[in-house]
Amino acid sequence: MSKRNPNSNRTGKKSAPKDKQALSFLGPNYAPWFLLSLTLIVTGWLYLPNWEHDFTNWDDPTYVTENPAVQQLNAETISYFFDTDHPVSLNYHPLTMLSLAYDYQRAADGKAITAQNPFPGYDARYYHQTNWLLHLLNVVLVFWLFYWVGGKRIYLAWFTALLFGIHPMHVESVAWISERKDVLYAFFYLAALLSYFQFNRKGNWLWYFLTLILFLLSLLSKAVAVSLPVVLLVFDWYQKRHFSWKAIVEKIPFLALSVYFGLLAIDIQSEGAIAKEGVLSLFDRLTFASYGYWMYFVKFFAPHQLATFYPYPVPELGGSLSWWLYALFALAIASLVGVFWFMRKNRIWVFSFLFFILTIALVIQILPVGKAVMADRYAYLPYIGWSFLLSFYLNRWIVESNRSRIFQSTLLAAGLLWTIYLGRTTTEQVAVWQNSETLWTQTIENHPRAWVAYKNRGNWYGQNGQPDKAMEDYQILLQQPGEADGQTWGNVGNIFRMREQYDQAFDAYQKQVELTPDDYKGFLSRGIVYSIQNQYDSALVDYARALEKQAPPAKVLLNRALSLVNAKRFEEALPDFDQMIRLEPYNSDVYMNRGVAFFSLNRFEEAIQDFSRVLQLQPNQASAYYNQAVCFYRLGDLSKAKEMSEKARQLNYPIPDSFQKVIDQVDD
Repeated sequence: MSKRNPNSNRTGKKSAPKDKQALSFLGPNYAPWFLLSLTLIVTGWLYLPNWEHDFTNWDDPTYVTENPAVQQLNAETISYFFDTDHPVSLNYHPLTMLSLAYDYQRAADGKAITAQNPFPGYDARYYHQTNWLLHLLNVVLVFWLFYWVGGKRIYLAWFTALLFGIHPMHVESVAWISERKDVLYAFFYLAALLSYFQFNRKGNWLWYFLTLILFLLSLLSKAVAVSLPVVLLVFDWYQKRHFSWKAIVEKIPFLALSVYFGLLAIDIQSEGAIAKEGVLSLFDRLTFASYGYWMYFVKFFAPHQLATFYPYPVPELGGSLSWWLYALFALAIASLVGVFWFMRKNRIWVFSFLFFILTIALVIQILPVGKAVMADRYAYLPYIGWSFLLSFYLNRWIVESNRSRIFQSTLLAAGLLWTIYLGRTTTEQVAVWQNSETLWTQTIENHPRAWVAYKNRGNWYGQNGQPDKAMEDYQILLQQPGEADGQTWGNVGNIFRMREQYDQAFDAYQKQVELTPDDYKGFLSRGIVYSIQNQYDSALVDYARALEKQAPPAKVLLNRALSLVNAKRFEEALPDFDQMIRLEPYNSDVYMNRGVAFFSLNRFEEAIQDFSRVLQLQPNQASAYYNQAVCFYRLGDLSKAKEMSEKARQLNYPIPDSFQKVIDQVDD
């Protein structure tokens, strides 16, 4: 019996000529490039609005806007990111971070650093452009990979690449700056698969070593690339490669890299990202994994109710699960058996299913990471499996078969309508990523129990001058046991303090200290409230604790110095003022307040010097002129006192009547 070609329909005869005939007006050499170009144009156009979008508060501060490491791109930066002791957001992905640092340099190139724009590299457009470009490159790789895997079927490769490019579930990976790791690791992963296919096809070991290098680059972009060695075995099987010791030995370097990076990822994420043992039993984890499995399948065909955060489908983890979750688990097991039993002779089905399940297995929450049961970004690479399977049958039934024209036309129309639906949904989903408000509002509308969305939208409102809206979101969050963290309580306290509701602010900061005893922010904020309420001794204790918790001195010393001044402990305040001036030599408030302390100690000459420095920094600071006038008066220099008083009056400073009467009696 003759062997079947894995690149054929049912691994039977090839159908490439029909593809060529369908695009005969272009010629066989230009047809693939035409369809690929069309796919790139459509995909690029759908994502183009994302260029104008902002950063979000969903990991973007950790990765970029509050990460000083990305502000330089040099040997020191490279060494820092490649050091496994410096993971970012509990992930080791040095190439991803270096790419973000490169974007910072692109954005800052030729732009001056000013007081209004101290970080010119924080221009979101440049970061979005890189994600956009990487996604388009991935579309190219998907096209050519499945052009070869599919036996040079042009339409099969085209529709697989088109689905990959425009599917709404991929928007998160492209539109989210912090998810650079997804589009970057996928680029090297897909390139490795294409290289490996050529190695199997030609037997040239240069392709093998290129595959190994690309795999390493993928791992250095995102650790989830560890699935590649097993996927390579699936490619061997699909291409009907004879399994031998040689084929197994070839995979040893790949497996070694997978084990190393896999263990490294587990070690890093065990610090906080991976859920603690005992929260979920193994059976519960498998049940939730089956839920995610089916939701990914459903959202492939009907991507509805999309969100940045999908909460677990239960009110509380650790409680009893609903019967329908157990039913989904049973159906998932049945589907696994069905694929391998009923479809064991159909390589397309098994190949596509294995590609999906192997690339998504590590993020399907069997090992729980975070509080979300699934995420759109996790489908970026795995959906290629379903896309290839669907494209194979569409190509078979529309292009290659001799079915009736009615059937083919109906199927073609259905495919066209579905593609339009996907494109429209992608357009809407791209718009959701405009800023943090639009992002989290969609999550709240589609999944009201996604409590983290209230926190992050509240943070955005607070940072954008809408404290009342922020408080509304925080109040919803505070009603959920265990959902409000120390940062949330701190933000609530800040709003109360702004409203001068100091008792409520104190209670919020007290809660912040209890929840995050190792963070300086709660102690600093509570110290400020103590000071406002004239409880200076308690304030000083909290300031000292904040410094013990590694608070930046500049955030503490001025507040402590002011508390000492208000407590009339002027001499004790001077060292803090002195240190603040060394830290912030251009901060006029420090000079102003140290001048007040000098004045209170009757050190008028030194006070005058500080007020003069204030006027150098802020020439129209009327209070500095008045303070100088009082100092000169106390020194007996009445003419200078009158001169400074007149300058203060010209700037509309409300000079006390008693002092003005004395000054008016001074002769010019």
